[in-house]
Order: sequence, then structure tokens, then C-alpha cells
Amino acid sequence: MAKRASVILVNYNGMPHLDACISSVLKQSYTNFGVIFVDNNSSDESLEYARSKFSNLIFVVNDKNLGYAGGINSGLAYANGDYIAPLNIDTEVAPNWLGTMVAFLDANPR
Repeated sequence: MAKRASVILVNYNGMPHLDACISSVLKQSYTNFGVIFVDNNSSDESLEYARSKFSNLIFVVNDKNLGYAGGINSGLAYANGDYIAPLNIDTEVAPNWLGTMVAFLDANPR
């Protein structure tokens, strides 16, 4: 059975990047994954936009900006994957990105 991956996206006022980033993640050829969207107390309505457009994500809302590492840590509490794939919100990934990562980790368990 294919291993599950949890993709954690950390957002802070990332409205200009939401569509490109999230859409690229959701278009993965590897399908056994979930996406956790962590918002670090954004003030640009990016959280509201993401909730309305990408309602199938898991949303974690921090009451202050915890920074990138703090955002990842917040998301880890909701991750259920065998592998964790952290991303900044200004990242766009190729359709085979996650499958390639999983295959490499499966082949190199150490």
C-alpha cells in the first residue's frame, strides 16, 4: 500500500500565492496525501479566501505569527501521513513532486 503524505503549507499574508501554490499541490500524480493549511494570523483575508476556495484542506489557525517553523509545528499536530512535506505558500510544485519524494524516502528508509 502506498504511504500517506501530509503536506503542510504555512501562510502569512500569502494571498498573491494561494492559487498557484495550492493548485499545484492538489494536481499531484501521487494521490495518497492530505493538505494542512496553517495560517499565522494573516491580515490580508488569505485565510478566508483559502477556506472558501479550497474547503477540502485541513485548516489550522494560529492567533499570532509563529514564523515558518512554528507554523510547521502547529500543522504537525494534524498530520496523519507516514511522511511530512512542509512548504512555504510561495512555492509551486511539479505534478510528480510528491511521488518522487515518496519513492526516494521508500527506497532510502534511513
